[in-house]
Amino acid sequence: MIEVNSPMNVTRPTGRDWLLFSQWAADEGWRVPAYEIKLFNGLLASAAAILKDGERCLGFVTAVAYEKTGWIGNLIVPRQLRGNGLGRTLFEYALDRLVAAGIRSAWLTASEMGAPLYRKYGFRDVGFVERWSALPAPAATTTAPAAGVSSSIHQFDRRAWGESRELLLKALARHGVSLAAESSAALLQSYEDIQILGPWYENGAKSDRGTIVDRCLRCAADGIPLVVDLVNGHPARDILAARGFRLQGKTRLMAKGCQDQIDLGSLVSLASLGSIG
Repeated sequence: MIEVNSPMNVTRPTGRDWLLFSQWAADEGWRVPAYEIKLFNGLLASAAAILKDGERCLGFVTAVAYEKTGWIGNLIVPRQLRGNGLGRTLFEYALDRLVAAGIRSAWLTASEMGAPLYRKYGFRDVGFVERWSALPAPAATTTAPAAGVSSSIHQFDRRAWGESRELLLKALARHGVSLAAESSAALLQSYEDIQILGPWYENGAKSDRGTIVDRCLRCAADGIPLVVDLVNGHPARDILAARGFRLQGKTRLMAKGCQDQIDLGSLVSLASLGSIG
C-alpha cells in the first residue's frame, strides 16, 4: 500500500487526467468508449470529479443528475492506492452532489466487489444488466433512419423514467439515429470505436423486438463492435443470440431512494452500462 498524504482535494479532471483514467480503466478490463470521455470533457464536464493529493491523481468518479434521477459511474482508484478509503471518499462526494441537485433516486451498476460498499449507503439491488456484443458484417441492404433522437424516443424515455432527460438525449443525438417499429423505439449510437443500441424501449409488442434488431443491423457500420446493455435478462436476449450477439458480461443494477415514478418494464436496454443511464 502506498501512503497518501494530506490534504486531498476534489476537482474537475483535465484532458491529461483522462488519459490516466483510460489507462487505469484498461488495467481493470473496463471498456470505456472514447465518446463517453469526450462527454465528460464537454457537455457533462460538471459531472466528473478527480481526487488529488497535490498533483498526484488518486481516483475518479462521475455523478450525472437529471430532474429526479441521477447516476454514479466511473468510480476507480488504482490498485496500489486501495485500502486508504479513497473510493469511499469519491463515492460520498458523488452521492452528495446528486442529493444537492435534488434527485429522488440514485442509480449505478456494481461489480461483486463494489456492491457491499454501496449497500452500506442504502443502495439495493433492483436487477442486473447484461452486455451483449456482435461484430456487424456488411449488410445486403442499407436504410437511412432519422438522424438524432426521435420524438417517440423522447416519449418512451419520459414514460419510463418519469422525467425529462433532455441532457442525456441531447448528448446522444449528436451521434445517433432513431429506429422505430409499431410499439418500440431505440437509438443506434455510432462512434469510431463502438456502436450502442440504446436506449431501447417497447410497449409490450414482442414482434417488434426482431424488427428493431434487424433494422439496427442493416444500418450499423460493419467491423465496429455493436453492444446492447439489456436490463434484467430481457427476452430480447433470445433474438440477439439468434442474430449472432454473444453475452459478454453481467453487472448488478442498484438504486437508492424513491422509484415510484419509474417503469423499468418498458426498458429493453440502457444508453450505456450504467454511468449515464
